[in-house]
Amino acid sequence: FYVFPTCSPTRAALLTGRNPSRFGILGPLGLDPTASLPLETVTLAEWLGDSGYATGLVGKWHLGPTFDFGPRRQGFQSAYGYLHGQIDQFKHHYKTLDKSWFRDEEFIDEPGHATDLLARAATGFIEQHRERPFFLYLCFSVPHYPLQEDETWTRPYEGSIEHKDRLLNAAAVTHMDDAIGRVLDTLDRTNLRAQT
Repeated sequence: FYVFPTCSPTRAALLTGRNPSRFGILGPLGLDPTASLPLETVTLAEWLGDSGYATGLVGKWHLGPTFDFGPRRQGFQSAYGYLHGQIDQFKHHYKTLDKSWFRDEEFIDEPGHATDLLARAATGFIEQHRERPFFLYLCFSVPHYPLQEDETWTRPYEGSIEHKDRLLNAAAVTHMDDAIGRVLDTLDRTNLRAQT
């Protein structure tokens, strides 16, 4: 697969091994339900699921704006995160204020920063499926607009980065690095890192 300058094309390429232009995915998908990864497209999650893997998406989907074209319809046995593009990191709604945060095929509301919630879900998935092969597709929401980080993550950069957006970007990347560390710690704790 190839990486593209924006998210939806790269996601389509990664999950299908095909050029996203085959599906008409030329940029970030909006809210038009007809602009989605076609359901008949075989995905990596379907291939691995058919081979006995547990398959889970944690994080950003952005390959279809409704559950009718969501991850559960594309081979993911479990899914947690958000359907659309950018989200508010704390309120978890899309920029149009549409609900986007979900578990499997149900919109949910829960407190917390998206980075921490996604890390918790990813570590839970690993713990739950530690005894069998699994495919975890983990897609964090940062660093992506809107950049929203609390003092825990911004404080280390205050005084050294003057521009607010650059400071928030650095804080978001540091927050995500910490979350990835929690996922790696879980792989170590479950003795799976050498098999990952």
